Amino acid sequence: MKLTRNSIAALTLGFAACAGASADTFLWTWERGDTRVNDRGGTFKSLMAHWNPMTEVLDFEVVFSDQWTEGFTVAINDGPNPKGQRDELALLYFDASDFDNPTVSAYEYNGKNSNTSYKDGDGNIGGNQTPGRIEPAGGSWILDIDAFDMDGMRTLSFSVDASGIQNYSGGSNWSGVAFNELFGIWLHPVKGLTTEYNDDGFLTKWQRSKEGWLDASNLDAERIPMPPPVPLPTGAGLGAAGLMLLGARRRRSA
Repeated sequence: MKLTRNSIAALTLGFAACAGASADTFLWTWERGDTRVNDRGGTFKSLMAHWNPMTEVLDFEVVFSDQWTEGFTVAINDGPNPKGQRDELALLYFDASDFDNPTVSAYEYNGKNSNTSYKDGDGNIGGNQTPGRIEPAGGSWILDIDAFDMDGMRTLSFSVDASGIQNYSGGSNWSGVAFNELFGIWLHPVKGLTTEYNDDGFLTKWQRSKEGWLDASNLDAERIPMPPPVPLPTGAGLGAAGLMLLGARRRRSA
């Protein structure tokens, strides 16, 4: 599923209807030219992130104008450059090395200017400390995931239930993946990616041949007011919104 404003709004309203409440959500979009980038891991074209504080669902999509990228790591927050913010953020690893079966996993970001959080929990101490493993690859927290090529471009996207990330026992300033009207991002796409996982679905290897980046801070995100949901009729069950919720699942791209 390609993430669009309409699809995000529909999913958000579906969750809101199930929960019987309304809430504002936050949408950040980027088009090439808005900030400095390094294209060694793939030529950036556009990005989108959407955060729903009520449902704790994070949607993320990155589009490249070539077809080389095999994965990325990303940390996001509510303004400052995420780089170096140890014990505060999740680092997500999107793995499309098996392009027909992409997956994503989450770890506590160790604060280093690297992608070593999956194996080292503290970048301030020499050697590899026990990593903060939060969510596994292939877990039920992944609501939707896709990797596809079209018209010479490559799109990588996911939608995840980030409640486990937000409830993780990180540092006192833990924010996980949440953001509001300010947005910070630390995104590193990679080529030549080789990965391995343990039996629990967590990375034991993340090796790449080339890596690019998009680092930015204090970018403007849009607040999207969500109207109160229409109450479901008695006996209607979950209705369409419930079907949308129950139907959310990990997808394989064609």
